[in-house]
Amino acid sequence: MNNNFLLVIRGLPGSGKTTTAKVIAGEKYSCFAADDYFYDKEGIYKFDFTKLGIAHKTCFDKTEQALQQREDIVLVHNTFVKEREINPYKKLAEKYNYKFISLVAENRHGNGSVHRVPQTTLDKMLENFSIKL
Repeated sequence: MNNNFLLVIRGLPGSGKTTTAKVIAGEKYSCFAADDYFYDKEGIYKFDFTKLGIAHKTCFDKTEQALQQREDIVLVHNTFVKEREINPYKKLAEKYNYKFISLVAENRHGNGSVHRVPQTTLDKMLENFSIKL
């Protein structure tokens, strides 16, 4: 029986994706996000929109490496607003024979985005957010 899981946590900025992923991963499981790319050596977040593509590619590549190494559980926490953004990870899970689970984090705790995402951007993301039930 296959007990390997690729767990994707998606939601808007401030919804608790990172916190949830870190609680589940603890010290035992790998946990990746495109946001990881924007932290410098001192742990300061320095977002650069022009590098968003490479940040997502880096996240995807690290996820694939963890699956290749047959880690039991691998977590990815990105916004994944649209289905087309989550599908490459689903295909990756299929390629390496991992069970794929997608969780949606809701902002029921009322937190704002720690990365200071403008409200107009959040509104647009919410408008475009798609869920396949």
